[in-house]
Amino acid sequence: MSKALKALSCAFGLALCLQGTARAQLEQITFTGTVEASTNNGAFASLTDLAGASFTASFVFNTSIGAFANSGVIEYSGGSSVGTTSPIVSTSLTIGGITVTPGGGFDGYVSNSNGNEIAAGAEGNPPFTVLTMSINTPNLPFTLTGPLSYTVNPKTDSSIGQFETYSGGSPDTLTELLYLYPSTVTIAGAVPEPQTYALMLAGLGFVGAVVRRRKLRQP
Repeated sequence: MSKALKALSCAFGLALCLQGTARAQLEQITFTGTVEASTNNGAFASLTDLAGASFTASFVFNTSIGAFANSGVIEYSGGSSVGTTSPIVSTSLTIGGITVTPGGGFDGYVSNSNGNEIAAGAEGNPPFTVLTMSINTPNLPFTLTGPLSYTVNPKTDSSIGQFETYSGGSPDTLTELLYLYPSTVTIAGAVPEPQTYALMLAGLGFVGAVVRRRKLRQP
């Protein structure tokens, strides 16, 4: 095997190993549904009629942080509010082409209780922005590491979501409140970490350099 091919194999092997590590750590849970009602003076104020609008809420969380499993509960939780690291890596809420990113460093959690409830919540640092989602049903598998895809059955299930923003002043007043009805939940599986892609690109760059040097040496 040529040096270039060996280098290429090593580069991809290393990237795949690290991607496997990423798969063991990062998961993404996504809720979709409709807005039920709103008191709106914040990020979505330009959308004049939010009732009935579709939304997508996403939580990326790290399964190596704040893990708890006991008595039929799987949970990842934490945040600066309790002096720990939040498992929430990123969050987003999209409505009508507008996306907000509440964060989750102050407080964050993702949980599954006996396969009957799956919930996620994130609260950013001051000024606070809060996003919470919950689906209750007897039909969920007992997992948080996917793959999972479930559509709410209005006859047997219940679900609720909420988005809040606060002024961050004194007093800290509520400036935006959306009541959300999540109708689907999915866990697509692992989310590769950025360094996985960076190492793959670095490996390919190294292979390119080796190939160029070999060509220069040829008569």
